[in-house]
Amino acid sequence: MEKRAGRVLSIDIIRGFALLGIFFVNVPMMQKSGVSLDMGSGFEAIIRLFYDIFIQTNFYVIFSFLFGVSAYYFMRSQEKKGLAPMKLFWKRAAWLFVFGAVHFIFIWFADILHSYALIGLLLPLFYKISPKKILLSAAVIFMISFSITQLPNLMPMNMDPSLEAMEDSAEYKEIQESIERWEEEQANRSYLSKVKQRVQEFVFTLPYSVIDNLEILSLALLGLGLAKAKFFEEFTRYKKIVKRIAIVAFLLSLPIIALMVRDFMGGVPMMNSFYVWMSGKLLATVYVSVFLFACESVRIRRKLVPLGAYGKMAFTNYLSQSIITVFIVVPLIKNFTLPMQFIYCIVFLIIQVYLSTLIMKKYNYGPFEFVWRKLVFLRK
Repeated sequence: MEKRAGRVLSIDIIRGFALLGIFFVNVPMMQKSGVSLDMGSGFEAIIRLFYDIFIQTNFYVIFSFLFGVSAYYFMRSQEKKGLAPMKLFWKRAAWLFVFGAVHFIFIWFADILHSYALIGLLLPLFYKISPKKILLSAAVIFMISFSITQLPNLMPMNMDPSLEAMEDSAEYKEIQESIERWEEEQANRSYLSKVKQRVQEFVFTLPYSVIDNLEILSLALLGLGLAKAKFFEEFTRYKKIVKRIAIVAFLLSLPIIALMVRDFMGGVPMMNSFYVWMSGKLLATVYVSVFLFACESVRIRRKLVPLGAYGKMAFTNYLSQSIITVFIVVPLIKNFTLPMQFIYCIVFLIIQVYLSTLIMKKYNYGPFEFVWRKLVFLRK
């Protein structure tokens, strides 16, 4: 794997790709206070199906995985410089928490930065142990998360065929109407009122953040363990097994996608579906594998350099997405439909990738990355 300024280029490229997908997921949530149960109709329903299959839970998996990878490389880099790697990473996570809290309270309620920060406080505890033990810990934590969040969806009572008629039930329509009323109330509230409510929500949900994000912790540990095993730096050693895993993941995803299409044709809502969750894990594995193999080619890697620049500025790009969309775009567009959001995301991301490429040609960091780094390494 080619390195750039001490970084593995493929990691920046994959991170950039993950951030593209995350923005597609976030915009519909930024447009509304919540996520509608309604599948929509016509072209909008087709886009929603596309989201559920190829985007919905795919990219946070990749981003969480790469968070662990970056954590390892950061700590290793500081250790090579003779600094205190764990102490500096904890400081880094603390400042990320501050950014996340500000983002949650003053910009957007679905911030993920503070959750990553809390998870990040745990990662240094695994830095000194062997890759095998890290990967084993990741597997155990993932199974605990699965048993809490997904196993209930597989219970017979939740797999009743009669649920296919849920959209026609009075209870479902009542839930949908209550959500729409709540969204309208939220939209009409003053900004200060929303900030006050978010402060309360932030304080209330904070104690549960680590438990709620056990899956993210497991994925971050997976990245940490593989990075320590020199998976990216010596990818040639792992090519055969990665290829097999990618093929198996792709084949397993096909019947799940078929079930999702079946439910779509039957009008069954896909929100929080186990199928969406499972396909996200499988396709995320395929996506990462494809990029790893693509980056083995010098010709392809050079073409993906702009995406790498975008990934290197992930912190700045993530925050600017929220600021511009929440404060400028959403207030200007009253009927911001899903097809319009899809087009908006494409145009916005093209501009972001272009600007990131220009900035990375002149500077080593994006604006927010620069501030974050200065705060972490602040000296008298």
